[in-house]
Amino acid sequence: MIPLIVGAFSIPVVIRGVGTERFGLLSLAWIVLGYFSIFDLGLGRATTKHVAEALGRNDRTDISPLIWSAVALQATMGIIAGSILLLASPVLVNRALPVAAGLRTEGTLMFRILALSIPMVFAAGSLRGALEAFQRFDLVNLVNLTALSFTFGTSALGAANGLGIHQIVGVLVAVRAVVVIAYLLLVTRFVTAQLPQGSTFDFRLLRRLAPFGAWVMVSNIIMPIFLYLDRFLVAALQGPTQLSYYVVPFEVVTRAWIIPASLVSALFPVFSGLHGAQEPHELTRLVWRSTGALAVMLAPLLLGIALAARVGLRIWIGSDFAERSAEILRVLAVGVFLSSLGYVPFTLVQSVGRPDVPAKYHMIELPVYGLLTYEMVRTHGAIGAAWAWVIRLTWTVPIITWLSLRVAAAASKGGRRSA
Repeated sequence: MIPLIVGAFSIPVVIRGVGTERFGLLSLAWIVLGYFSIFDLGLGRATTKHVAEALGRNDRTDISPLIWSAVALQATMGIIAGSILLLASPVLVNRALPVAAGLRTEGTLMFRILALSIPMVFAAGSLRGALEAFQRFDLVNLVNLTALSFTFGTSALGAANGLGIHQIVGVLVAVRAVVVIAYLLLVTRFVTAQLPQGSTFDFRLLRRLAPFGAWVMVSNIIMPIFLYLDRFLVAALQGPTQLSYYVVPFEVVTRAWIIPASLVSALFPVFSGLHGAQEPHELTRLVWRSTGALAVMLAPLLLGIALAARVGLRIWIGSDFAERSAEILRVLAVGVFLSSLGYVPFTLVQSVGRPDVPAKYHMIELPVYGLLTYEMVRTHGAIGAAWAWVIRLTWTVPIITWLSLRVAAAASKGGRRSA
């Protein structure tokens, strides 16, 4: 809540301080940073899974070298990704992005400074993953909330004092550095201090992490395509005005995803620990209980949004917009409910060490969904995009649930045989 409040006050200050064009360029910078972050080999998630699994087996011998080897590899990958962004900055600004001629020099410098933060972002992933494996979400949330608040606050302070966007980004890179140092100190104090002190690094252990992380990265690449394909097709086939009628209700109703996302971030290390402890019945029971709890929490919330769609949009934006977007909001509310039920089984299948299963399924599903969405948008406009998403989820969620339970059962039998 605090970052939202700080952000609500800070963003108008930043816009007034740097201007609309420069603020747009600043926004593009963070989009590029988010795109680069998907190439971290999924090692943050992999670290959480393997550390939590080892804790479930009560085997702490390799945990410390596993953590530090993952951090070292992620930092190395971050240096490579940052170097790519550093070299590609002039091309991004001058050719790939719609940057005004007068801002290109400043924009190039901004991206080059931003490249310095990528190794820090990557390294922080494994450090955060170690804390999550030990279920220290209090420490993770403390760092994240403080970092988000400082990100907004320092941006506003810099803009109010006449700093350029490259200078503001420089301050934000410094904030990222503080975040990494904070995670490093917390992991040293609350995680590795409790572990047997052996070798600091053992890169042979990365053979456990790399296959898992690689498939997580595949999912991280594919899922944004699912998320943005409908918007691209609405814009391409129906025009930017229709896109506005689709994007606004989508952004409103998908805020409900914070509920399942928060739940599964806590469940992932628990699932991994139960898998390591070979407790399949408890694992299955927790899957169904968690899914049922999500349904109970989200059903009244999304039903309320659907029922109040027209009135709410009319009060917030206007009558004309409400007439065109209310039905879209109602359909999307159904989609959010269905997609939320898929969070737990998706997390389950990753926690038992099979992230390849959903990744392969989504690779097969993507062209089918693309053709469906294209035809629905072409014939029905923006509401067609919403219905295409709901139709996809009606088959995807049951299939992913079925696959995850089968894979978890097979993994548990395999574990018992190996034990």
